Amino acid sequence: MLPLLQHTLDKKEHNLSETEDHLAQLFKLTQDERNEMLSSGKQTRFSNRVGWAKQHLVKAGLLESPRRSVFQISERGGQALSKKPDRIDMVFLKH
Repeated sequence: MLPLLQHTLDKKEHNLSETEDHLAQLFKLTQDERNEMLSSGKQTRFSNRVGWAKQHLVKAGLLESPRRSVFQISERGGQALSKKPDRIDMVFLKH
C-alpha cells in the first residue's frame, strides 16, 4: 500500500489503470506476472491487489475519491507519509 500512496503524493487525480502501470514498472514486473489470473479467471492478480490496496487506503481516509474511478491523496494521507513509514499495512491503517 505504501508505494500506491507514495504515487499519489503529487496531489493529482489518478486512476487504477495508470497506477497499475506505474507500480508494475516500479516493481519491475514481467508481462507474465502482470497477466497472471486469479483462480476465477476474471481478473489479474495484480489488478486485484492494486484495487484492494486502493480500497483499504480510501476506507482509512488516506486517499479520497472525488468522483468515480478517480482518487487522490487526502490531507490525512499526506500526514501519514510525512512520518516516513517503512510500510503501510492493515495494522498501520487501524491506527
